Amino acid sequence: MTTNAKTVFLLFLGMSFVQNSNSDNELKLDQALLSVNNYLPERIAAFYVSEACYKCLPQPLLTVSPASMGAPSNTSVAVSSRFSLTVTMFAEADAVAPVCSWRALYGEQGRYLLTVKPIKNTTEVSCTLSVEKDPENGYIHTSC
Repeated sequence: MTTNAKTVFLLFLGMSFVQNSNSDNELKLDQALLSVNNYLPERIAAFYVSEACYKCLPQPLLTVSPASMGAPSNTSVAVSSRFSLTVTMFAEADAVAPVCSWRALYGEQGRYLLTVKPIKNTTEVSCTLSVEKDPENGYIHTSC
């Protein structure tokens, strides 16, 4: 495979793992919704790597605006539920040291919330990933 063909293939492969979501009611097959609440006074950015992509560089996932007067900013994105994703968050002020990083396999049609908050009286940040809506289990069939 030529270098250009490899690049096109990797771009296509990456596009199948993450898709910006305009409406959280429009999840497709093999997708989950990841929402991020940012309580930090600075913008944060998330990058991801899929376990299906060997030696791939992190790809941009989303950016979230800074909190405003204590109210969090929120952004959501549809992610693949086919493979585990390693997601790393960076704050605008320090784009070298990650704020937090985790690896997860998201369930199909599940809705997940990451809350990013400063820890009081420290310079540390708390990242909490929770399930807002349980994923569907495609293997459970009801009998007629």
